[in-house]
Amino acid sequence: AALGEAGDVESHDAAEAALGMLGAAADAAGGAALESAASAAEAKAAGNRDFEARLYVDAIEHYERGIAALDGAARGGGDDELARALLLNKARGHLQLGEGAKAREAASAALARRDGWVPAMYVRARGAIVELEARLALRPPPRDAIAMLAFASAEADTRALEELSGGAQGSDVRKLKLQLRDARRQLRLSTR
Repeated sequence: AALGEAGDVESHDAAEAALGMLGAAADAAGGAALESAASAAEAKAAGNRDFEARLYVDAIEHYERGIAALDGAARGGGDDELARALLLNKARGHLQLGEGAKAREAASAALARRDGWVPAMYVRARGAIVELEARLALRPPPRDAIAMLAFASAEADTRALEELSGGAQGSDVRKLKLQLRDARRQLRLSTR
């Protein structure tokens, strides 16, 4: 019986030691995640300052650094709200530089984190419009580019309205246009 009791004490001590090591590892991981979130928030603030100063390339670099900090800490998870804001702001920076494809890519990444997010849908559609406008600038412009631009612009507004409305029709359109205007305003404020 004495041997059994000693073995039980040793296995209990080993279990406590293992739990202690797991706790320390979890604390370290949690601390790293907090540091990464703080680093990402700092990168967002620096990017926002550069964006407001119209230093779009620098702003995009800050946003990318913030995204990398979050993705590195959580292997793609991270703080989704902060990651979405960083991705959306990055997309907006690319729009300001006339880089429609890159804007669409970043906005799509934000949508992958939150499907149906109207500001990201709007920026992605604006990216498509920027791409079409670039095609129109070619001499001679492609025949279909003008029609595609008109369609993309109408499609962007329609999709945003449909998302806001959940499929409403008729008299609700005026209300939905006001909501779309508010969504655009919210989009402008997301860099602050």
